[in-house]
Amino acid sequence: MNAEEPREGGHENEQERLDEEERREAARRVRELPLTEAQRALVLSALRRVQKTAKTLGLRWSSMLTMRELLSAGHLGVVLVTQTYNPSIGPFGPYAANRVLER
Repeated sequence: MNAEEPREGGHENEQERLDEEERREAARRVRELPLTEAQRALVLSALRRVQKTAKTLGLRWSSMLTMRELLSAGHLGVVLVTQTYNPSIGPFGPYAANRVLER
């Protein structure tokens, strides 16, 4: 095997690296938003789920939306949902997933 040939399983590792870079960039942007610390923590806790959901939706809607558009919509949706979330109604994850997908 020469240096230019991809290693077996290399694509998966590359995708994981890109996923982690996207999460770090999203987390950096979240820190710049005018949110309370509690809201910021909720948004950061949802980044992996947003990414996973965007990938799933991207398989169905790839002809209409780019992955970047899906991620942006998901991140914006989670930020907006934190502003109406009340912990007394239950865990944030399921609440956010339902509210974001409704929008």
